[in-house]
Amino acid sequence: MSSDRPAVFRRARLTTGAFLGLWLSGTVVAAPGALLPQWTAAFGGELNLGTFYAMQFLGLLLGIFLSSRQPARQPTFGTALILMMLGLVAAVVVPTAAVVTLTSLLLGLGKGTVDVQGNSLTGELHPQRRVVMVNWANAAFGLGAVMTPLLASLLPWQAVYLLIGAVALLTASLTLDAPATQAGPETAAGRGTTAPMRTRWPEWKLTVLLMAAIAFHSGLEGALATWSGTALALREQLGQGALLTFYWLGLTIGRLALASWVARAPTARLRLLVMVTVLTTALYFIGPLSMGWPLLGVLLGPVFGTLFALAQERAGSALVAPVMYAAALGGTLLPGALGGVPPWGLALGFALFALAQWWAVHSVTLQFSQNRMSS
Repeated sequence: MSSDRPAVFRRARLTTGAFLGLWLSGTVVAAPGALLPQWTAAFGGELNLGTFYAMQFLGLLLGIFLSSRQPARQPTFGTALILMMLGLVAAVVVPTAAVVTLTSLLLGLGKGTVDVQGNSLTGELHPQRRVVMVNWANAAFGLGAVMTPLLASLLPWQAVYLLIGAVALLTASLTLDAPATQAGPETAAGRGTTAPMRTRWPEWKLTVLLMAAIAFHSGLEGALATWSGTALALREQLGQGALLTFYWLGLTIGRLALASWVARAPTARLRLLVMVTVLTTALYFIGPLSMGWPLLGVLLGPVFGTLFALAQERAGSALVAPVMYAAALGGTLLPGALGGVPPWGLALGFALFALAQWWAVHSVTLQFSQNRMSS
């Protein structure tokens, strides 16, 4: 028993690092919106949020690309976290709109890296409880997204940046000895081969359906967060902020509370969740009940983590890059596509995205089930 303790402690330390990494990812998503009032007061019109997001998105794609090209997690994982920390510190030391915008590239780089490594490392460390643990890791993302506006309401933006930077440094120290990625499906011993994540993708049908499911899911999740207030004509900032906080909490609760239930029959229960999601979008069309839209967060919560866990079980790291690219593109392009839609049409857009998610998740989970039966 005592000989197993170092391995147990190491796994707990690495798991903590992976969870903290995804907490960082949540803060990166929430920080611009939470800190914008302070940035506007400090920089006036000098800060162009469109340029900020473009730089961050470029960094995100770069982080995914670099993290999925190497068989070893280090030094890429640690280097990206250190660069993220340095970018946050630089923005505090030289507090100008230009520096805040430029360093958003490093925030995106860090986010792309921890999205890849935090999810994949968690799944590899806990192969027997993969669905549950990956969902719990993504609950840490939700906590980061919820805590950031709270921190921004209590602290100056410089203090928030320094706190996030300190967590980035802590995450880097906890994951210094992170193992190489597992390239292929698990063997009977529970281990796959070690190779770059760019290993040849599995059959094209599974890959395309999985990317579609992730893209539509990420797009729906982002569209609800971005446009629900506009769709319901909520003009009070406090009302919008409260409902958005409940939505993020719903995503986190769904990942924590439903993970074990979904893990017992992941493909069938994912199909049930996405079908109920389609029905629940009807809330937007039913007057007072529309304020219950944050319930969608609970239903959407376990979808990404469970799909990721199924893909990792099926193909090791070979599907990690496609999943992350699909999440990045879907989460950016689909909410943006609703930008020109009048408020009365947004609820219909949500329903169409929910239908697309249902079709893609239904199709890919059937494919996963067929592959399990054939193997």
